[in-house]
Amino acid sequence: MASNGAAGRAGHAGAFLGFRLPEPRELNHNAKYAATLSCELRWDELSREEWEALLARAPSCALHQDWAYGAAVAQGGHRVHRVVVLDAGEPVALAQLVERRLAGFVRLVMLLRGPVWLEPDRAAAREPEVIRAIRARLGPAVLLWTPECTMATDPRCGLRRVMTGYSAVWLDLVPDLATLRARLHGKWRNRLKRAEAEPIETRVARDGPLLDWLLAAADAHRAAVGYRAPEPAFYRRLSAAGPEADAQLVLVGLERGEPVAGMLVRRHGKAATYLVAYTSERGRDLRAHHLLLWRAIALLRDRGVQRFDLGGVDTVNAPGLARFKLGTGGVPATLAGTYLGAPSVGTGR
Repeated sequence: MASNGAAGRAGHAGAFLGFRLPEPRELNHNAKYAATLSCELRWDELSREEWEALLARAPSCALHQDWAYGAAVAQGGHRVHRVVVLDAGEPVALAQLVERRLAGFVRLVMLLRGPVWLEPDRAAAREPEVIRAIRARLGPAVLLWTPECTMATDPRCGLRRVMTGYSAVWLDLVPDLATLRARLHGKWRNRLKRAEAEPIETRVARDGPLLDWLLAAADAHRAAVGYRAPEPAFYRRLSAAGPEADAQLVLVGLERGEPVAGMLVRRHGKAATYLVAYTSERGRDLRAHHLLLWRAIALLRDRGVQRFDLGGVDTVNAPGLARFKLGTGGVPATLAGTYLGAPSVGTGR
């Protein structure tokens, strides 16, 4: 159990947010590891309000670490753990993990694009300790970890890399709109101008009929083309799990009242992610998606978003989509990859 000194530090950790962290519960670390631990990990103790307040302090974070994402996954039948890392009593990182069972008895735990470091300059020094502590707490479980960084090393924190990194395009939304427009590639900017001159009506919503149309159209296209993507039910759970009015954007372009293009964007902390998109043949002729994405950029900036994750790029199998995303002036980034940690022997839950 924690000492009175640790309890006092825990109280100080929450003071800046106006809440007090609960008394720490006993962690199931082995004796050797517990003697060397300088960070404190608190499991499943923060409320949603507390989690999101801390997440908003981070310069950026991935959707996979947002509370609503975890809630949507939990509604799908998986177990979710939320961990806050304290250093000298102050929160320094958050980690949301998803646990599932394979063959009914193998515990597979995924840490996707985390931990989220509130001060990224602390990550290099603290990351090995935090990952060891997570593995110690998990005990007999397989850990799959995809860090939110682009530096690929093997091994990393004692884990072996088993998958190469996912490539995406990240767009910095800190500059003003005039600067962002100037950074668009020439052809992309010209297509945007053309779309702005077309009689395209843009409607913006959070959910409702526009979301229903977009999910149905995108899923039909996915089935016809054959690419992999989450089922519409997941996006409905995600929408329901994050009811805040400004957390989600559905943009649909219409010509004479008929939808020709649409997109779903989700905000999380100071970042946002481009999740679902669909454009009909007529929408492509009108360059409607250029218009919708530009309007989304403006709306996200107004909501305080600083980084826009435009999602994956594949220049071999989907070169047109890759050119579209890169044409925004965003920066391509390839994550470090996915690392495998075998069950930690001698520890338990």
